[in-house]
Amino acid sequence: MRIYAIIMIILLSSCALAQDNWGEARMVDSEYWEPFIGLYGLYNPSISTNDSILFFNHIEFSHETNTAYSAYFDDQWQTPLVFPYNTIDVFLHQDESYKLYFSAIHSMGYGGLDLWFCEYIDGEWQPCNILVEPVSSEADEKSPSFTHDGSRLYFMRDDNIMYSDRIDGVFTEPVQLPDFINTDQYETHPAIHPGGDRLYFNRAPDPIGYNPNLMLVSYLIGDVWQEPVPLNDNINFYIQNDPYYGYSYKPTFSLDGTKMYFGHVEFAGNGEIMQSIWVSELTVDVPENSAPLPQIIAVSAYPNPFNAETQITITGDPWLVDEISIYDITGSKVRVFKVATSVIWDGKDNRGREVASGLYFVKVGGNDFMKVKKLTLLR
Repeated sequence: MRIYAIIMIILLSSCALAQDNWGEARMVDSEYWEPFIGLYGLYNPSISTNDSILFFNHIEFSHETNTAYSAYFDDQWQTPLVFPYNTIDVFLHQDESYKLYFSAIHSMGYGGLDLWFCEYIDGEWQPCNILVEPVSSEADEKSPSFTHDGSRLYFMRDDNIMYSDRIDGVFTEPVQLPDFINTDQYETHPAIHPGGDRLYFNRAPDPIGYNPNLMLVSYLIGDVWQEPVPLNDNINFYIQNDPYYGYSYKPTFSLDGTKMYFGHVEFAGNGEIMQSIWVSELTVDVPENSAPLPQIIAVSAYPNPFNAETQITITGDPWLVDEISIYDITGSKVRVFKVATSVIWDGKDNRGREVASGLYFVKVGGNDFMKVKKLTLLR
């Protein structure tokens, strides 16, 4: 029995490692972002679940805070909006509502860096709240990252990666990850994959990170964390071909886990620092004898733009669909429909309230696909 268990762990490890094949990265940019690039560029990205909004930090002194977010539509990233609070290590999470988690120092905190969150309700950011004990403490807490279902929070406490389970809305006492993850080197920026089965983080031999700073991944097989391994050269790349002059860090994932957005730092020879945001897509090798995926579905909406209501129609293989939802441009889910070949959206949210005029997205998804179509509501 013990031999069988060992064999299964080896097989599962091989499967997980084979799937983690990130493709060539490309820089994420927009002409509308130029006023926010400032002295050092953009850094600390966090993407919303439907890839429609990207948060980031910036250093541009003409804006009142160091945090902004940009919506994606018309095939480009739009002019950023300024978030009303200074933050670091932002992380977006969406369950019944849309929340932004971040690290900050505040007089109402426990001392040093604490974890906070702001909720987006009825088109406005609400006052921020601290994550209370046992998560926040007199130590420094930073880099929050939730599993998709919100049941487990990963974060840094001082120099260690921790996790805390959320049970009936209450966080458990944080647990420190094993010593082969929390080593005598310097681990930073933990990020859990949406599926909860792999943890990404950075490791460097010194706290400043000017020496080689690699992004690693550790797989969770059963309840056992595996020895971390470096990501491939498509993620751990150096524009100047020298690991002492650049590194990638702080990954953030799309809901299905197939896209990774991350920050990248390059140190120029004159001492300047340039930071930018990149994206890579996960590729999976398909065996030659695998059956091809079906021609899934198409999604249409008429009228669009619309005033009173629009009819959303699904054609192709609608039996594969398990989600039909409407999102606003911040990534907040405003309406959920029962699965059908055709639904009518009357411009109201799940509570029956009329939503404001503007751009929305209908997302139709299943296990192997996702379709997103833009909707324009004009009242």
